[in-house]
Amino acid sequence: MITRALRASAAHLASAAVLFGALWVPSGLPRAVAQEPLAALTLERQTPFVMVNLDPHLDVRVRAVNLSDAPLENLSLGVTLGLAVRTRGAYDASLVDGPAFFLKGDTRPLDGSIAPGASRTFDVQLDLIAARVSTTESLIYPLRIDLRAGELLTGAELRTPVLVLARAPVQPLEVTWIMELDPPPAIGADGRLADDAFAQSIAQGGALRSQVDAIGALATGPDPGAANVAVSPRFLEELAQLSDGYTAADGSEIPPGEGTAADAASMLDTLRSAAGSGRVELSALPYSAPNLPALLRSSLARDFATQIDLGASVFTDLLGVAPSATVVRAPGGSLDQAAIEQLSVRGANLVLADAGTIERPPNPEGLSLPPTGLIDGGFRDLPAVLPDPGIETLLSASRAATDPTLAAQSVLGELAAVWQEAPSTGSPRGVTISTAGLDLPAAFWQTFVRRMAEAPFLRPVSATTLVQDVPPTDVARPLQAPSAAAFPSGFTERIKQERRRVEALQSMLEDPGGLPDRLHESLLVAESGAFLADGRGGRWIDGVAAVTQSVFSAATPRTSQQFTLDSSSGTIPIRLGDPGGRILNVTVELSSSYLRFPQGSARSVRITEPDQIVFFPVETASAGRITVLAVVKAPPPSGRKVAETTLFVRSTAYSRIALIVTGGAALVLVLLWARRFVRRATS
Repeated sequence: MITRALRASAAHLASAAVLFGALWVPSGLPRAVAQEPLAALTLERQTPFVMVNLDPHLDVRVRAVNLSDAPLENLSLGVTLGLAVRTRGAYDASLVDGPAFFLKGDTRPLDGSIAPGASRTFDVQLDLIAARVSTTESLIYPLRIDLRAGELLTGAELRTPVLVLARAPVQPLEVTWIMELDPPPAIGADGRLADDAFAQSIAQGGALRSQVDAIGALATGPDPGAANVAVSPRFLEELAQLSDGYTAADGSEIPPGEGTAADAASMLDTLRSAAGSGRVELSALPYSAPNLPALLRSSLARDFATQIDLGASVFTDLLGVAPSATVVRAPGGSLDQAAIEQLSVRGANLVLADAGTIERPPNPEGLSLPPTGLIDGGFRDLPAVLPDPGIETLLSASRAATDPTLAAQSVLGELAAVWQEAPSTGSPRGVTISTAGLDLPAAFWQTFVRRMAEAPFLRPVSATTLVQDVPPTDVARPLQAPSAAAFPSGFTERIKQERRRVEALQSMLEDPGGLPDRLHESLLVAESGAFLADGRGGRWIDGVAAVTQSVFSAATPRTSQQFTLDSSSGTIPIRLGDPGGRILNVTVELSSSYLRFPQGSARSVRITEPDQIVFFPVETASAGRITVLAVVKAPPPSGRKVAETTLFVRSTAYSRIALIVTGGAALVLVLLWARRFVRRATS
């Protein structure tokens, strides 16, 4: 009994000691906090996870920047490791507030100072066994690091998770990563690179280049299907155009292999390699990534099929493999019921959705939301992978832009917290993350890819595999917030009108080449979702209109011509414009209330040279200035009027009736004059 009592007392003393250690705050804490932050800390490097029984050492490097106008001296770092967090809610709170209870804390003096506006890096090493972390249980420990100047807290502080693994995970968490390559169109309708920001983003170290390099790294990794990538075919097409050499906005010519042309070629090669590897699941967005609901509810609904078919064709031509025909992503995640039904009709079996696409009921066991769901597709329900909203919040937070390494480590910790909820349930568990639509810095991509690929508690899989392993268990649900996007007023009518003009141009050109197709594609680019809010798609419509008008002008009669008829019949010569090296086939038709056309008022004309003349025999029954309307039409099948102008003819001829009337009037005048002469002689 005494022995048992002693043991019980010893156990209570040990518990008290642990509790005292947990609540112990290191001595020497500064007594004052700066009202305004004097410095800022960012995470330069951190051991992503620690296999504590193999190597218990944690390495962290931070960068401190002096934001004040005075040197920071007597520097030290406060390093505080908190008690393990065992729930996802506690983990999220630790990212905001830091450790609630302390496992170990100390103050580490630093040599030197930091001048105003300058920065320095500091390394922190921590022996986790000495810090009393568990060596039998895999857990997450919050770490806080703050910068101090003497006894003053500078306001520079960061909070990061320390992932400690006591043993190899029995059942890793399956992870599907949705990526979307859909930058706004950068090459204008005139064929010039109009967006300098695009050139910067695909250069080495640019955000878009880093994302593509991350895809390349996933494609060479050990896990097949490590990500689902939805690519804009228009983006691929622009990379191909740039890699062949291009014209800059200022008119300068950039040859292949130099500058942005070389960057574009390199990115295209990386995507081709990724597509051919079979380790990433690639999908093609519709050609110019239009907003599908806006397209379908407009009078341009027929372009839905055109956008998808052209997108798949361009994707296949440039990457050498066909995109997935069953895994689809709506550009920007924008969906409504009509879009879902149309995608289903065209063979979609799986939707790469957004976090809020459909409602997800909470897990009855308190676990994270399910990563898959069923969308009510009308006549057929569609499975979907649904991103985790908590991870999406972390990725979209400002820290991702200001501290990408910390953001990557925080997301890895979030994934660990999801895995930690049920690390060995016997059945697969999964989570979906998405970076679609997020403007993440270049430094984030490689940092996060490396962490996700190396973490033993994660198993990257494709969306197809995730749905097979973790199928939706809930009933089909309607869209939670269908897109209400619409094209600007008059926009669709402008596209339809310009499309008819392109069809007319195509029937006029004896050798159309690829010009009509390029113009039709420019009109599809105008439908891009990137232009929906600001109406910039109108520039592409204007560009097409400029091309069609230049061709139509070549067939327009010159209005400066003057014609004079000095008899009741004659010929009107109509001088046309300059076809500019093309051969045009048109119909020229004249009409006038005071002219007859004995050989017909219309002529089929083949315009082969500048100032070509078309002759129209005419007859007139009046004199003076005669108005003639000249209309130019495209040949069948279009038959569309492409030009119209008014000409003037001056006639000095008299008809027979006019001569008889004039002669009769003269004879009457003569008789009257003779009668007066006879009367005078008689008298």
